[in-house]
Amino acid sequence: MLWNLKNKKNKIYALAFSSASSENPVCAEKNRWLKDFFKFKLSYYIWIYVL
Repeated sequence: MLWNLKNKKNKIYALAFSSASSENPVCAEKNRWLKDFFKFKLSYYIWIYVL
């Protein structure tokens, strides 16, 4: 169970940091959304824990 969750998380991170330009517009939109989400999450944690 734990291994499956770790694999799923790795796939999501791989999507987030992959190229946002895809042949499938739905996938491209999902990739852009994930990139924006992880950028927001990173800036939020930096703001909370560093500042």
